[in-house]
Amino acid sequence: MDEARRRIEIARKNNATALNLSHLDLTSLPPELFSLANLQILGLYNNQLTSLPPSVKNWTALQGLSLDSNQLTSLPPSVQNWTALRVLYIDSSVHLPIEVIYWRSVERIVERNQETNQWNSHVNVCEIGRFLRSRMFSLRFPQYYEKLRDYWTK
Repeated sequence: MDEARRRIEIARKNNATALNLSHLDLTSLPPELFSLANLQILGLYNNQLTSLPPSVKNWTALQGLSLDSNQLTSLPPSVQNWTALRVLYIDSSVHLPIEVIYWRSVERIVERNQETNQWNSHVNVCEIGRFLRSRMFSLRFPQYYEKLRDYWTK
């Protein structure tokens, strides 16, 4: 954690927009990380993270995020605030909450299959949006469909 704090302090002093905290065996995120308001690219891959704190909602300027090779099983609903996010690297076993529909700027979600160590890229998130708007989605998930329909018609 000391190395992570050192890197965060350097990034803060330099008003950095990118930070790599990968390969540091982090089990939690240092609170100082959330004070970096200009952060656009963040590498957190290959750590031991099991969850993300609610404070991640403040990562509104984040455009690229690498969370793969951690112990995450899900992302919190507050990820809906990541409206600038364009690329997300994540393990395929991580559950993405329904709130990802608010990610209108996302160009790509890249998943790593832990068993085969192969990457799958979901390039056009608009395709995901079309599915969410589809009749199939409305029949399978009626509890979400009405909320989404109201959101899209605003």
